[in-house]
Amino acid sequence: MKHKVRKTAGAVCFGLVLSGCMDASVGRGAFSPSGTAFSRNSASPRLLANDNWWKTMRDPQLDRLIEVATLQNLSLLQAVQRIRSAQAVLDGARIQSVFGSSIDAGYRGSENTGPTETGTAELSLNWMFDPWGERAARERNASATVAVRRAEGDAAQLAMLLGMSTAYIDYRYRQAVLDILQRQERTARQTLSNAQRLAEVQSATRVDVLRARAALSQARTDMPGTQAAIETRRNEIAVLLGRSPLPPLKLADGGQPKARLPDNIGVPTDLLRNRPDVQAAEWRYRAALAQMDVDRAARYPKLSLSGVLNWSLFASNTDRLGYFLGPNITFPDLPSTARASITRSHAEAEIAWLDWKSSVLDAILEVENALARHRAAAQTCARAQETVRLNREVLELTRQLYASEEVTISEVLDAEDALTTSELSLAAAVRDMTQTYVEVNVNLGAGHAPQSVAATQ
Repeated sequence: MKHKVRKTAGAVCFGLVLSGCMDASVGRGAFSPSGTAFSRNSASPRLLANDNWWKTMRDPQLDRLIEVATLQNLSLLQAVQRIRSAQAVLDGARIQSVFGSSIDAGYRGSENTGPTETGTAELSLNWMFDPWGERAARERNASATVAVRRAEGDAAQLAMLLGMSTAYIDYRYRQAVLDILQRQERTARQTLSNAQRLAEVQSATRVDVLRARAALSQARTDMPGTQAAIETRRNEIAVLLGRSPLPPLKLADGGQPKARLPDNIGVPTDLLRNRPDVQAAEWRYRAALAQMDVDRAARYPKLSLSGVLNWSLFASNTDRLGYFLGPNITFPDLPSTARASITRSHAEAEIAWLDWKSSVLDAILEVENALARHRAAAQTCARAQETVRLNREVLELTRQLYASEEVTISEVLDAEDALTTSELSLAAAVRDMTQTYVEVNVNLGAGHAPQSVAATQ
């Protein structure tokens, strides 16, 4: 009876081991990306290779800021360390055998025996056979993780470029607004002086004087907010450089940077592989596939060869040296546990594939929207330039007519207000056109190569 029980128990255990090793039908076809989604296009637009697109603005101050931020920006430095950490994990996954050593010495004893000197030195080796590809799968998983970290480093580079360019462009815009307001203040002060002089001889009304005072007051009212905006942007630039806003950052004088894309610009198919977020999503998917292989291999027994060599420091001569060498087999988890792990990794791989697909669609959407905004901003800028030119001519003619007493000072005030408003609109249009130029390039993934954080190891 006992013999039958032993045979039955042995059969059950053997069946459990075999069922744990049985292959589950896990297909990868459902997760394969579309063949056309990442097709190469030999006729890619020139913009795609424009890795130094910010130099198109021809602003030496901006070029220098980006150069310094590439070396000192804290987010980029963090990305470098994440890459190094992931690389260390990959190096560890490539190790096939594990060596170990230990040494200890001391006294041992009990209440019946006195203390005895003891000491041992041990050297061990463990070498794992990998017929099921678990170690190779772990290496692929770690390699994909390194690629993800590198893509995240490239994304940090693009985020720095976007933040620095946007802050600098707006900084110069606020300076241009302040210049316009200061010029308006000088003009309004001169106009007020003329209105007061004419009012004394009854050639201007009190309304004209009040309007001139209101124009002067308005120019002065807008200045504090503009000055605060300039300081805010300067502080943002300092932080992007990896330094404190105090003491205040000193920037060279300069005008508004300008940049515009060609009218025939299009979305290249290479965009799908050039954007770091798309690259990261792709490598996360590859890492998920590698994890599926790890879980598959976990269903099979693991066979390793272990060896231990120990040396007793204070033992007798006959027992001084000891050793062990032999195989070791580890059986997998129960079938239900293995199937649960495979089901989980299968679902995570499918989620990663959907994330990859979503990142591609988001990339196309963001580029198309940025191009639409840039085209509109470029048209607005061209029309704003024409409006400023016309209002400047109107003001010159109005002043000439005013000198010949053919128009009133009220009409001069109207012409001055119109010119100031159009100049402010032009400054905003130049800012919007240049910022959308930056957005298009960043959304295309241009700017993180070849001087990429991802290349740092």
